[in-house]
Amino acid sequence: LVFQAADVVQPESDFLLSYNRQGEENSDFKLSADTINIEAASYIARHAAVLTPEITLLLTNLAPKGDVNNASFVLNTSGGESTWTACGKLNSFSNNAVDKIPSMTNISAKACSSEVDGWVDIATKKGSIYFEGLFRDPISVEALDGQLHWLRTSDGWQLEAKQLTVHTPHIKTKTRLHVELLTDGRAPQVDMQMNFTEADARFVPLYLPVGIMGDNVVNWLDHAFKQGQITGGSFLLKGPLKGFPYRDKEGVFQVLFGADKVDLHYADGWPDVLDISAEVEFKDEGLAIQASRGLISSNKIKQATVEITDLKTSKHLNISGRIDDDINGLYQFFTQSPLKKSMQDLLEHTVVSGPASIDLDINVALKKKTQSYVSAQARLHDNKMTFPTLDLAVEGVSGTIDYSGKGLSAKGLTARVLSEKVDVTIKTSKRQTLIRAQGVVDMASLAKKYPSFAWKKVNGRSLATLEVKLPERGKGKPAATQVSLSSQLRGVAIDLPKPVGKTKKSKRSLKLITNLSANKIALNTRYGDDIRAKLQFIKKANKGFNFDKADLHAGSTPAHLPPKSG
Repeated sequence: LVFQAADVVQPESDFLLSYNRQGEENSDFKLSADTINIEAASYIARHAAVLTPEITLLLTNLAPKGDVNNASFVLNTSGGESTWTACGKLNSFSNNAVDKIPSMTNISAKACSSEVDGWVDIATKKGSIYFEGLFRDPISVEALDGQLHWLRTSDGWQLEAKQLTVHTPHIKTKTRLHVELLTDGRAPQVDMQMNFTEADARFVPLYLPVGIMGDNVVNWLDHAFKQGQITGGSFLLKGPLKGFPYRDKEGVFQVLFGADKVDLHYADGWPDVLDISAEVEFKDEGLAIQASRGLISSNKIKQATVEITDLKTSKHLNISGRIDDDINGLYQFFTQSPLKKSMQDLLEHTVVSGPASIDLDINVALKKKTQSYVSAQARLHDNKMTFPTLDLAVEGVSGTIDYSGKGLSAKGLTARVLSEKVDVTIKTSKRQTLIRAQGVVDMASLAKKYPSFAWKKVNGRSLATLEVKLPERGKGKPAATQVSLSSQLRGVAIDLPKPVGKTKKSKRSLKLITNLSANKIALNTRYGDDIRAKLQFIKKANKGFNFDKADLHAGSTPAHLPPKSG
């Protein structure tokens, strides 16, 4: 038999058709064929006025194609009730997506069904399945194997597969499936568990349900996994499909997998987290990544968490973690992040080293008109901060430093300056960061550090305050970083005539101020109420800073450096 339906030709095939009628209510109808073209058969069924309008419309929209080989159909009618069975081998089947029905291409299987139960044995090579609206693209299938059973119950229909094996170009999976299609109007109930083996982390977004995620989260996921391997994991979906992704906890949606040697790009302009070993979990509406190893700005991560509370509505992605490494790593993080501009003077004029435990909390904006922000806490033990321009080191720094959107802050830090113990505080306000160290200064140590004839008549020890003012970089001409040393000089003797000279027991205010420069220090000095001086020190190769020239004034008028050295 050969026939044509519209533009579709039913190829030549042997058909066997029999019909036996016994009385008014009993009949047998049998049909068998070597090959049936599904598109041609669908056309005939839609135009034969035997289907309901709903089924006719469904067939039209599905537009099924392919062939059925070794097809058989038996319909028995007895006493007004009918039973039927149908079997065949499906080849190269495809259809359009309609409502919740996925589109498929090049699906091959064997199937048998009756009005109460049935099965399909799938054996497909090089096909695809597309859940439109849930996944962005069709999922390519290199191999799909397994058996699916269905059974009519008093509540509707049950579909079950004990093991479906799917191989795609990027992942291999084994799936257990149980679905209840209810006739009482309730949403379909799904119980699906899938296990998968090694995969390339770069292709994770292809297999995520982007239909339930916000556009910004989808964009983040597209760029997040730069490289790495999925070591294995599982997928669980249990509950009514209508409630997916279960914000109200009426079901469970979970994708859980291990990842190794993953490079995570969490935001443009921020340093990537490299070589991560982590557990990744999509749970209901959220995402959480628990990392047990990794590097950020060359710092070793002890542990870290990446979290999006709601993939559809969250305004921020949060990264929190602990770094146990050298404090210099925090500088590297600042240098490689958008924080570099606001921290520029600190980064340019200081060098830090020493062991530290750093807690980072980074919140990356996922939506427009939302700002990213960072906070950090560094616990220091015997650290060192050097001011290369001043050839000055603050050593033995111990305590806790905090960083927030307002800047750096610290209380109760202890350290040593010129071998003397000092207490250090850090405060940020009025567009500048103030580092203040208070302790004793020994004039002999100061003279040794910055040689000058002026120290020959000075001796003793006194309480002093060292301040470093770091301006915030913004619009306009940037201000210079300022360093000052102030003291009442109680305990210091100056063996010079009045009004300069003083005894150790007397007080006389002294304040030294300079702006940091790479090769010279211009030191403004105020001594008491009536002495002003300005001294300049020049940095020489391998010799540190040496005295260059000075100007001394008695009275309140400012001092000015002479044009020549000396």
